[in-house]
Amino acid sequence: MKVLTTESNTMKRFCVLLFVAVFVFVFSIAQLLSGVANAGEEYIIDVSVDTKIDSLSPNESFEGDNFMYCGGTPVWSWRGMLYYDLSSLPPDIQILSATWFIYACGYEFGTPHDFALYKITENWIDQDPDTWTWNNYLDSYEGNPQLIHECINDYPDGPSWYQFPFQDLTLLQEWADNPDTNYGFMWKMDDEFTDDVSSQTTLYTVESIYFMSHLSICNYYQDIQPTSLGVIKALFQ
Repeated sequence: MKVLTTESNTMKRFCVLLFVAVFVFVFSIAQLLSGVANAGEEYIIDVSVDTKIDSLSPNESFEGDNFMYCGGTPVWSWRGMLYYDLSSLPPDIQILSATWFIYACGYEFGTPHDFALYKITENWIDQDPDTWTWNNYLDSYEGNPQLIHECINDYPDGPSWYQFPFQDLTLLQEWADNPDTNYGFMWKMDDEFTDDVSSQTTLYTVESIYFMSHLSICNYYQDIQPTSLGVIKALFQ
């Protein structure tokens, strides 16, 4: 009887310890999952400064226009310049996903061409807007695009919101870590001034607060579905 009682008490202790261990494990997992679920933040960064530059009027500034154009023909091209101030992001943020949003419309004729955002390499934001011209900033960008998208072709149905996810986050992370290195994006059509470009234009509203382009920057992975333009193509391959 004594042996049986000892074994019974041992079994009870074992069951209690097992129950406690399982409870602690489940509670810890629940807390961990809750923490992961609540840790993600999305930061919306509206465009701070933007303009267009135009090869047909290479010495003219278009600051203050209601619309920005991006596109071209075999003999004429126009680009957008956009600056998003990332200094409001947390100083220790780790960017895991980012998306560019524009309220835009456009059309294309001839062979379709892609459009892309490039890193602007010199400070234009602090300069006199009268200097924001084609001749002054024609070559002020680096050659590797940060994202690339197909021409928007919804004319004459009117503008819609489009979203284009960044495939490479290195530059945005660099700007978040060192805001002083951020001079924004050059938005341009690839293969400017080529013979197979009949006419391709994308424009978006820049003056209305309700239709301003913006960046969505997240410290979690955001599943962005392809837009009506098809799968967004990354140049970094």
